[in-house]
Amino acid sequence: MANFAAVVLEHHIKVDKTARVKIRVSHNGKTKYIDAGFIVTTDNLKIPKSSKQKGNRTLTLKPNVTSSNSIIESVNDIIKGYRKKINEDPLLVKELNIDELINLLTSDNKQYVNLDFLQFGRAHASKLIAEGRERTAQDYITAVNALRRFITRNQTGLGDSLNVNDINASFLESFAEWLVHHPFNENSKVKMSRAPSHYLASIRALHNEMKRKFNDEDRGIVLIPYSPFLKFKIPPRQVTRKRAITPEQLIKIVELPYEPVTNSKGTSRYNLAKDCLMLSFCMIGINSADLYDCKQISSTHITYKRKKTRTRRMDEAEISIQIQPEIKELIKKYRDPSHTRVFNFYQFYSTESNFNKAINKGLKIIGDQVGIKDLEYYAARHSWATIAVNDCGIDKYTVHEALNHVDETMKVTDIYIRKSFDRINQANRTVLNYVFKNIR
Repeated sequence: MANFAAVVLEHHIKVDKTARVKIRVSHNGKTKYIDAGFIVTTDNLKIPKSSKQKGNRTLTLKPNVTSSNSIIESVNDIIKGYRKKINEDPLLVKELNIDELINLLTSDNKQYVNLDFLQFGRAHASKLIAEGRERTAQDYITAVNALRRFITRNQTGLGDSLNVNDINASFLESFAEWLVHHPFNENSKVKMSRAPSHYLASIRALHNEMKRKFNDEDRGIVLIPYSPFLKFKIPPRQVTRKRAITPEQLIKIVELPYEPVTNSKGTSRYNLAKDCLMLSFCMIGINSADLYDCKQISSTHITYKRKKTRTRRMDEAEISIQIQPEIKELIKKYRDPSHTRVFNFYQFYSTESNFNKAINKGLKIIGDQVGIKDLEYYAARHSWATIAVNDCGIDKYTVHEALNHVDETMKVTDIYIRKSFDRINQANRTVLNYVFKNIR
Protein backbone atom coordinates (compact mmCIF):
# COMPACT_ATOMS: atom_id res chain seq x y z
CA MET A 1 0.00 0.00 0.00
CA ALA A 2 1.17 3.55 -0.70
CA ASN A 3 2.78 5.67 2.04
CA PHE A 4 2.88 9.47 2.21
CA ALA A 5 4.98 12.08 4.00
CA ALA A 6 5.35 15.87 3.85
CA VAL A 7 8.97 16.68 3.03
CA VAL A 8 11.32 19.28 1.55
CA LEU A 9 14.20 18.25 -0.68
CA GLU A 10 17.29 19.98 0.59
CA HIS A 11 18.72 20.62 -2.86
CA HIS A 12 15.52 22.53 -3.74
CA ILE A 13 16.20 25.21 -1.08
CA LYS A 14 16.72 28.55 -2.82
CA VAL A 15 19.18 31.31 -2.04
CA ASP A 16 16.51 33.15 -0.05
CA LYS A 17 16.22 30.04 2.16
CA THR A 18 12.73 29.10 0.92
CA ALA A 19 11.58 25.81 -0.56
CA ARG A 20 8.39 24.14 -1.74
CA VAL A 21 6.78 21.40 0.34
CA LYS A 22 6.43 18.07 -1.43
CA ILE A 23 4.36 15.02 -0.61
CA ARG A 24 6.55 11.94 -0.90
CA VAL A 25 4.67 8.96 -2.38
CA SER A 26 6.18 5.50 -1.83
CA HIS A 27 4.46 2.66 -3.67
CA ASN A 28 5.54 -0.81 -4.79
CA GLY A 29 9.22 -0.02 -4.11
CA LYS A 30 9.20 3.28 -6.05
CA THR A 31 9.20 6.87 -4.81
CA LYS A 32 7.97 10.07 -6.42
CA TYR A 33 6.96 13.52 -5.23
CA ILE A 34 3.82 15.66 -5.60
CA ASP A 35 4.00 19.42 -5.10
CA ALA A 36 1.83 20.25 -2.06
CA GLY A 37 1.46 23.91 -3.06
CA PHE A 38 3.12 25.46 0.08
CA ILE A 39 6.36 27.38 0.58
CA VAL A 40 8.37 27.27 3.81
CA THR A 41 11.64 28.74 5.05
CA THR A 42 14.54 26.89 6.62
CA ASP A 43 13.20 28.04 10.02
CA ASN A 44 10.33 25.60 9.53
CA LEU A 45 12.59 22.61 8.76
CA LYS A 46 14.40 20.01 10.79
CA ILE A 47 17.95 20.26 9.45
CA PRO A 48 20.32 17.61 10.83
CA LYS A 49 23.69 18.86 12.03
CA SER A 50 25.43 15.99 10.28
CA SER A 51 27.08 16.95 7.02
CA LYS A 52 26.62 13.43 5.65
CA GLN A 53 25.10 13.60 2.13
CA LYS A 54 24.47 17.30 2.73
CA GLY A 55 22.46 18.83 -0.11
CA ASN A 56 20.72 15.58 -1.04
CA ARG A 57 18.83 15.05 2.20
CA THR A 58 15.07 14.83 2.64
CA LEU A 59 13.97 17.26 5.33
CA THR A 60 10.79 17.28 7.40
CA LEU A 61 8.77 20.13 8.91
CA LYS A 62 9.23 21.16 12.55
CA PRO A 63 6.15 20.53 14.67
CA ASN A 64 4.98 22.98 17.30
CA VAL A 65 6.15 25.97 15.29
CA THR A 66 3.32 28.41 14.69
CA SER A 67 4.17 29.00 11.05
CA SER A 68 4.60 25.26 10.46
CA ASN A 69 1.48 23.98 12.19
CA SER A 70 -1.02 25.36 9.69
CA ILE A 71 1.04 24.00 6.76
CA ILE A 72 1.37 20.59 8.41
CA GLU A 73 -2.40 20.47 9.00
CA SER A 74 -3.13 21.48 5.39
CA VAL A 75 -0.73 18.91 3.96
CA ASN A 76 -2.20 16.26 6.26
CA ASP A 77 -5.64 17.10 4.88
CA ILE A 78 -4.33 16.55 1.34
CA ILE A 79 -2.84 13.21 2.39
CA LYS A 80 -6.15 12.22 4.00
CA GLY A 81 -7.82 12.90 0.66
CA TYR A 82 -5.28 10.68 -1.08
CA ARG A 83 -5.87 7.89 1.41
CA LYS A 84 -9.61 8.21 0.91
CA LYS A 85 -9.20 7.69 -2.84
CA ILE A 86 -6.97 4.68 -2.19
CA ASN A 87 -9.44 3.14 0.26
CA GLU A 88 -12.20 3.36 -2.33
CA ASP A 89 -10.28 0.99 -4.65
CA PRO A 90 -7.53 -0.81 -2.68
CA LEU A 91 -7.36 -3.76 -5.10
CA LEU A 92 -6.93 -1.42 -8.05
CA VAL A 93 -4.22 0.63 -6.32
CA LYS A 94 -2.24 -2.52 -5.61
CA GLU A 95 -1.94 -3.13 -9.37
CA LEU A 96 -1.07 0.46 -10.37
CA ASN A 97 2.50 1.55 -10.95
CA ILE A 98 3.56 4.75 -9.22
CA ASP A 99 2.92 7.00 -12.22
CA GLU A 100 -0.60 5.61 -12.59
CA LEU A 101 -1.20 6.09 -8.87
CA ILE A 102 -0.11 9.74 -9.00
CA ASN A 103 -2.41 10.28 -12.01
CA LEU A 104 -5.26 8.92 -9.92
CA LEU A 105 -4.43 10.99 -6.85
CA THR A 106 -3.92 14.30 -8.66
CA SER A 107 -6.81 14.09 -11.10
CA ASP A 108 -9.20 17.00 -10.55
CA ASN A 109 -11.96 15.23 -12.48
CA LYS A 110 -14.15 13.58 -9.86
CA GLN A 111 -15.79 11.57 -12.65
CA TYR A 112 -12.86 9.16 -12.46
CA VAL A 113 -14.12 7.32 -9.41
CA ASN A 114 -17.71 7.29 -10.65
CA LEU A 115 -17.32 5.86 -14.15
CA ASP A 116 -19.93 3.13 -14.54
CA PHE A 117 -18.78 0.43 -16.95
CA LEU A 118 -22.23 -1.13 -17.38
CA GLN A 119 -23.84 2.21 -18.17
CA PHE A 120 -21.10 3.03 -20.67
CA GLY A 121 -21.47 -0.39 -22.33
CA ARG A 122 -25.19 0.07 -22.86
CA ALA A 123 -24.77 3.63 -24.14
CA HIS A 124 -22.04 2.55 -26.56
CA ALA A 125 -24.21 -0.30 -27.84
CA SER A 126 -27.06 2.15 -28.46
CA LYS A 127 -24.67 4.31 -30.47
CA LEU A 128 -23.68 1.32 -32.60
CA ILE A 129 -27.32 0.44 -33.24
CA ALA A 130 -27.91 3.98 -34.49
CA GLU A 131 -24.97 3.46 -36.86
CA GLY A 132 -26.50 0.24 -38.20
CA ARG A 133 -24.09 -2.09 -36.38
CA GLU A 134 -26.73 -4.16 -34.59
CA ARG A 135 -24.73 -7.39 -34.49
CA THR A 136 -21.72 -5.85 -32.72
CA ALA A 137 -24.05 -3.91 -30.42
CA GLN A 138 -25.84 -7.12 -29.47
CA ASP A 139 -22.51 -8.79 -28.65
CA TYR A 140 -21.72 -5.92 -26.28
CA ILE A 141 -25.17 -5.97 -24.67
CA THR A 142 -24.98 -9.74 -24.10
CA ALA A 143 -21.52 -9.43 -22.54
CA VAL A 144 -22.60 -6.54 -20.30
CA ASN A 145 -25.66 -8.50 -19.17
CA ALA A 146 -23.47 -11.48 -18.29
CA LEU A 147 -21.16 -9.16 -16.36
CA ARG A 148 -24.15 -7.76 -14.48
CA ARG A 149 -25.28 -11.28 -13.53
CA PHE A 150 -21.76 -12.05 -12.31
CA ILE A 151 -21.39 -9.01 -10.04
CA THR A 152 -24.91 -9.44 -8.68
CA ARG A 153 -24.42 -13.08 -7.74
CA ASN A 154 -20.91 -12.55 -6.40
CA GLN A 155 -21.60 -9.23 -4.65
CA THR A 156 -18.68 -7.52 -6.38
CA GLY A 157 -20.81 -4.62 -7.59
CA LEU A 158 -23.96 -2.72 -6.79
CA GLY A 159 -26.31 -4.78 -8.94
CA ASP A 160 -26.86 -2.47 -11.86
CA SER A 161 -23.56 -0.58 -11.77
CA LEU A 162 -19.90 -1.50 -11.92
CA ASN A 163 -17.14 0.98 -11.20
CA VAL A 164 -14.57 0.76 -13.98
CA ASN A 165 -11.91 0.84 -11.25
CA ASP A 166 -13.08 -2.58 -10.08
CA ILE A 167 -12.12 -4.23 -13.36
CA ASN A 168 -8.64 -5.59 -12.76
CA ALA A 169 -6.85 -8.82 -13.68
CA SER A 170 -8.13 -10.67 -10.60
CA PHE A 171 -11.72 -9.59 -11.33
CA LEU A 172 -11.43 -10.76 -14.96
CA GLU A 173 -10.02 -14.14 -13.92
CA SER A 174 -12.99 -14.67 -11.60
CA PHE A 175 -15.42 -13.60 -14.32
CA ALA A 176 -13.83 -15.98 -16.86
CA GLU A 177 -14.07 -18.88 -14.41
CA TRP A 178 -17.69 -18.01 -13.63
CA LEU A 179 -18.60 -17.98 -17.33
CA VAL A 180 -17.37 -21.54 -17.75
CA HIS A 181 -19.79 -22.80 -15.10
CA HIS A 182 -22.70 -20.43 -15.76
CA PRO A 183 -23.58 -20.42 -19.47
CA PHE A 184 -26.07 -17.70 -20.34
CA ASN A 185 -28.54 -20.25 -21.63
CA GLU A 186 -28.53 -23.44 -19.62
CA ASN A 187 -30.01 -25.33 -22.59
CA SER A 188 -27.34 -24.18 -25.06
CA LYS A 189 -24.08 -25.36 -23.54
CA VAL A 190 -22.59 -26.28 -26.91
CA LYS A 191 -23.13 -22.78 -28.25
CA MET A 192 -21.89 -21.18 -25.03
CA SER A 193 -18.58 -23.07 -24.95
CA ARG A 194 -17.06 -19.98 -26.56
CA ALA A 195 -18.55 -17.65 -23.94
CA PRO A 196 -15.36 -16.89 -21.95
CA SER A 197 -13.35 -15.79 -25.00
CA HIS A 198 -16.28 -14.20 -26.84
CA TYR A 199 -17.65 -12.23 -23.87
CA LEU A 200 -14.24 -11.17 -22.58
CA ALA A 201 -13.24 -9.94 -26.05
CA SER A 202 -16.34 -7.72 -25.97
CA ILE A 203 -15.48 -6.50 -22.46
CA ARG A 204 -11.93 -5.68 -23.62
CA ALA A 205 -13.23 -3.75 -26.64
CA LEU A 206 -15.61 -1.75 -24.42
CA HIS A 207 -12.83 -1.06 -21.91
CA ASN A 208 -10.62 0.29 -24.70
CA GLU A 209 -13.48 2.43 -26.00
CA MET A 210 -14.01 3.80 -22.49
CA LYS A 211 -10.33 4.74 -22.20
CA ARG A 212 -10.47 6.46 -25.58
CA LYS A 213 -13.44 8.51 -24.42
CA PHE A 214 -12.29 9.53 -20.94
CA ASN A 215 -8.50 9.72 -21.32
CA ASP A 216 -6.67 12.57 -23.04
CA GLU A 217 -2.96 11.89 -22.63
CA ASP A 218 -1.98 14.97 -24.68
CA ARG A 219 -3.62 17.19 -22.04
CA GLY A 220 -2.43 15.07 -19.14
CA ILE A 221 -5.93 13.79 -18.34
CA VAL A 222 -5.79 10.07 -17.56
CA LEU A 223 -9.00 9.09 -15.84
CA ILE A 224 -8.50 5.36 -16.51
CA PRO A 225 -4.74 4.89 -16.13
CA TYR A 226 -4.55 1.09 -16.13
CA SER A 227 -4.98 -1.70 -18.66
CA PRO A 228 -6.01 -4.96 -16.95
CA PHE A 229 -5.96 -6.86 -20.25
CA LEU A 230 -2.19 -6.42 -20.46
CA LYS A 231 -1.92 -8.73 -17.46
CA PHE A 232 -5.02 -10.85 -18.01
CA LYS A 233 -5.00 -12.95 -21.16
CA ILE A 234 -8.33 -13.88 -22.73
CA PRO A 235 -8.74 -17.68 -22.96
CA PRO A 236 -8.35 -18.97 -26.54
CA ARG A 237 -11.55 -19.71 -28.40
CA GLN A 238 -12.58 -23.32 -28.66
CA VAL A 239 -12.80 -24.67 -32.16
CA THR A 240 -16.12 -23.65 -33.67
CA ARG A 241 -18.58 -26.48 -34.09
CA LYS A 242 -18.57 -27.56 -37.73
CA ARG A 243 -21.95 -26.67 -39.21
CA ALA A 244 -21.40 -27.78 -42.80
CA ILE A 245 -23.85 -30.22 -44.35
CA THR A 246 -23.09 -32.53 -47.25
CA PRO A 247 -24.08 -31.81 -50.86
CA GLU A 248 -26.50 -34.73 -50.64
CA GLN A 249 -28.19 -33.26 -47.57
CA LEU A 250 -28.45 -29.89 -49.28
CA ILE A 251 -30.20 -31.47 -52.27
CA LYS A 252 -32.62 -33.22 -49.90
CA ILE A 253 -33.57 -29.85 -48.41
CA VAL A 254 -33.94 -28.18 -51.81
CA GLU A 255 -36.25 -30.96 -53.01
CA LEU A 256 -38.53 -30.84 -49.95
CA PRO A 257 -42.08 -29.77 -50.88
CA TYR A 258 -43.33 -26.45 -49.59
CA GLU A 259 -45.91 -26.52 -46.83
CA PRO A 260 -49.31 -24.91 -47.48
CA VAL A 261 -49.64 -21.39 -46.09
CA THR A 262 -52.68 -21.03 -43.86
CA ASN A 263 -52.14 -17.79 -41.93
CA SER A 264 -53.57 -14.43 -42.98
CA LYS A 265 -50.12 -12.94 -43.59
CA GLY A 266 -49.31 -15.56 -46.22
CA THR A 267 -46.03 -16.45 -44.50
CA SER A 268 -44.42 -19.68 -43.37
CA ARG A 269 -41.21 -20.05 -41.36
CA TYR A 270 -40.67 -23.45 -42.94
CA ASN A 271 -40.88 -22.09 -46.50
CA LEU A 272 -38.87 -19.00 -45.58
CA ALA A 273 -36.10 -21.13 -44.07
CA LYS A 274 -35.94 -23.45 -47.08
CA ASP A 275 -35.70 -20.51 -49.50
CA CYS A 276 -33.23 -18.45 -47.46
CA LEU A 277 -30.88 -21.40 -47.05
CA MET A 278 -30.89 -21.76 -50.84
CA LEU A 279 -30.39 -18.03 -51.36
CA SER A 280 -27.48 -17.99 -48.95
CA PHE A 281 -25.76 -21.03 -50.44
CA CYS A 282 -26.07 -19.70 -53.99
CA MET A 283 -24.81 -16.28 -52.86
CA ILE A 284 -21.61 -17.66 -51.27
CA GLY A 285 -23.00 -17.87 -47.75
CA ILE A 286 -24.44 -14.37 -47.42
CA ASN A 287 -25.29 -13.63 -43.77
CA SER A 288 -28.93 -13.18 -42.81
CA ALA A 289 -28.17 -9.58 -41.71
CA ASP A 290 -26.98 -8.75 -45.23
CA LEU A 291 -29.82 -10.65 -46.89
CA TYR A 292 -32.19 -8.58 -44.77
CA ASP A 293 -30.45 -5.25 -45.40
CA CYS A 294 -28.89 -5.30 -48.90
CA LYS A 295 -30.08 -2.52 -51.19
CA GLN A 296 -28.23 -2.74 -54.51
CA ILE A 297 -29.27 -5.04 -57.37
CA SER A 298 -28.75 -4.96 -61.12
CA SER A 299 -29.87 -7.34 -63.82
CA THR A 300 -26.80 -9.50 -63.17
CA HIS A 301 -25.45 -8.81 -59.67
CA ILE A 302 -26.40 -8.16 -56.05
CA THR A 303 -23.87 -5.89 -54.34
CA TYR A 304 -23.66 -5.25 -50.62
CA LYS A 305 -21.25 -4.26 -47.84
CA ARG A 306 -20.93 -6.99 -45.24
CA LYS A 307 -22.30 -5.61 -41.97
CA LYS A 308 -20.03 -7.67 -39.76
CA THR A 309 -16.78 -6.23 -41.13
CA ARG A 310 -17.65 -3.08 -43.09
CA THR A 311 -16.30 -0.79 -40.37
CA ARG A 312 -12.97 -2.64 -40.18
CA ARG A 313 -11.98 -2.43 -43.83
CA MET A 314 -10.99 0.35 -46.17
CA ASP A 315 -13.22 -1.09 -48.91
CA GLU A 316 -16.13 -1.33 -46.40
CA ALA A 317 -16.28 -5.10 -47.10
CA GLU A 318 -18.09 -4.56 -50.39
CA ILE A 319 -18.80 -7.65 -52.48
CA SER A 320 -20.73 -8.18 -55.70
CA ILE A 321 -22.34 -11.58 -56.24
CA GLN A 322 -23.46 -12.67 -59.69
CA ILE A 323 -27.11 -13.77 -59.77
CA GLN A 324 -27.14 -17.46 -60.65
CA PRO A 325 -30.00 -19.19 -62.53
CA GLU A 326 -30.78 -21.40 -59.51
CA ILE A 327 -32.08 -18.44 -57.48
CA LYS A 328 -33.61 -16.10 -60.08
CA GLU A 329 -37.14 -17.23 -59.20
CA LEU A 330 -36.47 -16.84 -55.47
CA ILE A 331 -35.23 -13.30 -56.03
CA LYS A 332 -38.46 -12.53 -57.89
CA LYS A 333 -40.49 -14.17 -55.14
CA TYR A 334 -39.03 -11.99 -52.39
CA ARG A 335 -38.30 -8.77 -54.31
CA ASP A 336 -39.17 -5.59 -52.46
CA PRO A 337 -41.96 -3.95 -54.48
CA SER A 338 -40.93 -0.51 -53.20
CA HIS A 339 -37.30 -1.09 -54.31
CA THR A 340 -36.12 0.32 -50.98
CA ARG A 341 -34.14 -2.89 -50.46
CA VAL A 342 -33.43 -5.90 -52.62
CA PHE A 343 -35.72 -8.21 -50.61
CA ASN A 344 -38.98 -7.63 -48.75
CA PHE A 345 -37.97 -9.42 -45.55
CA TYR A 346 -37.88 -6.15 -43.60
CA GLN A 347 -41.59 -5.69 -44.26
CA PHE A 348 -42.42 -8.86 -42.31
CA TYR A 349 -39.68 -8.79 -39.62
CA SER A 350 -38.94 -5.60 -37.69
CA THR A 351 -35.26 -6.42 -37.09
CA GLU A 352 -32.59 -8.57 -38.67
CA SER A 353 -32.42 -10.49 -35.40
CA ASN A 354 -36.10 -11.46 -35.62
CA PHE A 355 -35.58 -12.40 -39.26
CA ASN A 356 -32.68 -14.68 -38.34
CA LYS A 357 -34.68 -16.28 -35.51
CA ALA A 358 -37.58 -17.02 -37.86
CA ILE A 359 -35.24 -18.70 -40.36
CA ASN A 360 -33.60 -20.86 -37.70
CA LYS A 361 -36.96 -21.92 -36.25
CA GLY A 362 -37.98 -23.07 -39.72
CA LEU A 363 -34.66 -24.85 -40.22
CA LYS A 364 -35.15 -26.75 -36.97
CA ILE A 365 -38.29 -28.32 -38.49
CA ILE A 366 -36.50 -28.99 -41.78
CA GLY A 367 -33.51 -30.51 -39.97
CA ASP A 368 -35.79 -32.91 -38.12
CA GLN A 369 -37.31 -34.01 -41.43
CA VAL A 370 -34.00 -34.73 -43.19
CA GLY A 371 -32.10 -36.00 -40.14
CA ILE A 372 -29.77 -33.04 -39.50
CA LYS A 373 -29.48 -32.17 -35.83
CA ASP A 374 -29.41 -28.43 -34.96
CA LEU A 375 -29.60 -27.25 -38.57
CA GLU A 376 -28.87 -23.52 -38.69
CA TYR A 377 -28.82 -20.79 -41.33
CA TYR A 378 -25.02 -20.55 -41.02
CA ALA A 379 -24.81 -24.09 -42.43
CA ALA A 380 -25.11 -22.58 -45.93
CA ARG A 381 -21.93 -20.53 -45.46
CA HIS A 382 -19.98 -23.38 -43.87
CA SER A 383 -21.18 -25.83 -46.51
CA TRP A 384 -20.22 -23.59 -49.44
CA ALA A 385 -16.69 -23.18 -48.07
CA THR A 386 -16.29 -26.90 -47.29
CA ILE A 387 -17.55 -28.04 -50.70
CA ALA A 388 -15.41 -25.42 -52.46
CA VAL A 389 -12.19 -26.67 -50.84
CA ASN A 390 -12.81 -30.38 -50.34
CA ASP A 391 -14.91 -31.28 -53.40
CA CYS A 392 -14.05 -28.63 -55.99
CA GLY A 393 -10.37 -28.06 -55.23
CA ILE A 394 -10.71 -24.27 -54.97
CA ASP A 395 -7.75 -22.69 -53.19
CA LYS A 396 -8.27 -21.40 -49.66
CA TYR A 397 -7.32 -17.81 -50.52
CA THR A 398 -10.13 -17.62 -53.07
CA VAL A 399 -12.54 -19.12 -50.53
CA HIS A 400 -11.32 -16.62 -47.92
CA GLU A 401 -11.94 -13.78 -50.37
CA ALA A 402 -15.33 -15.17 -51.39
CA LEU A 403 -16.45 -15.31 -47.74
CA ASN A 404 -15.48 -11.62 -47.47
CA HIS A 405 -13.29 -12.15 -44.43
CA VAL A 406 -10.92 -9.56 -42.96
CA ASP A 407 -7.32 -10.28 -43.99
CA GLU A 408 -4.96 -8.23 -41.83
CA THR A 409 -1.90 -9.50 -43.69
CA MET A 410 -3.13 -8.20 -47.05
CA LYS A 411 -4.40 -4.74 -46.06
CA VAL A 412 -1.45 -2.85 -47.56
CA THR A 413 -1.31 -5.01 -50.69
CA ASP A 414 -5.04 -4.53 -51.31
CA ILE A 415 -4.48 -0.77 -51.68
CA TYR A 416 -2.61 -1.41 -54.94
CA ILE A 417 -4.94 -4.01 -56.47
CA ARG A 418 -8.00 -3.07 -58.50
CA LYS A 419 -10.99 -4.82 -56.99
CA SER A 420 -12.47 -7.62 -59.10
CA PHE A 421 -15.11 -10.15 -58.14
CA ASP A 422 -14.68 -12.35 -61.22
CA ARG A 423 -12.63 -15.01 -59.45
CA ILE A 424 -15.07 -15.53 -56.58
CA ASN A 425 -18.07 -15.64 -58.93
CA GLN A 426 -16.30 -18.24 -61.06
CA ALA A 427 -15.64 -20.22 -57.88
CA ASN A 428 -19.31 -19.95 -56.97
CA ARG A 429 -20.36 -21.29 -60.36
CA THR A 430 -17.97 -24.22 -59.92
CA VAL A 431 -19.52 -25.08 -56.53
CA LEU A 432 -23.09 -24.80 -57.83
CA ASN A 433 -22.28 -26.97 -60.87
CA TYR A 434 -20.85 -29.62 -58.56
CA VAL A 435 -23.90 -29.68 -56.28
CA PHE A 436 -26.77 -29.19 -58.71
CA LYS A 437 -25.40 -31.03 -61.75
CA ASN A 438 -23.20 -33.77 -60.34
CA ILE A 439 -24.98 -34.58 -57.07
CA ARG A 440 -28.59 -33.99 -58.01
